[in-house]
Amino acid sequence: LPIVNAGNDISLCNGNQATLNATGAQSYIWDNGVLNGISFVATSTTTYTVIGTDLNGCENTDSLELTILSLPQVEAGIDLSVCTGDSITLNGTGALTFSWENGVSNGISFAPPSTSYYTVTGTDLNGCNNTDSLLVTVFNLPFVDAGIDTSLCEGSSFVLNASGAQSYTWSNGALNGSSLTPVSTSTYLVTGVDLNGC
Repeated sequence: LPIVNAGNDISLCNGNQATLNATGAQSYIWDNGVLNGISFVATSTTTYTVIGTDLNGCENTDSLELTILSLPQVEAGIDLSVCTGDSITLNGTGALTFSWENGVSNGISFAPPSTSYYTVTGTDLNGCNNTDSLLVTVFNLPFVDAGIDTSLCEGSSFVLNASGAQSYTWSNGALNGSSLTPVSTSTYLVTGVDLNGC
């Protein structure tokens, strides 16, 4: 009888292609619809048996086990919203190592330049990998205007009235829209916050 060899047992990540190549005979017939030397995608762990026939018409069989490894359950995290210039840190979970697109490093803070999707590939101990993405929305900063510079006679009043945002905090503690009588030449700084918190 021919000494038919189905090959060594195989472990593959789910979704990868397998190719079974038997040796030791002239022609081969595999079960489960597999063709010798032709790649295919297996969906579950299965034992594959091959019948090898030599030039004399004598047959022999051999088997191998094809183990399908589950992919890691990679999570990129929840979608994020930040203001222009603010830093964020992306941390993938569910695998052993992580590789992000767009030059991002796992666990290292950075300031995203614009609204973008960020995709991470996570690889487990078996070398199997999976991906996930999140959306980082970057809000523009409000265009806050404190108003024009003002010259006053001593004892005169003026109104602090900033625009361009939703709420305002003045450096002297005054309320936006309130009247002020300065005792000396001063600079007043206003911080405006919009509906996005920028």
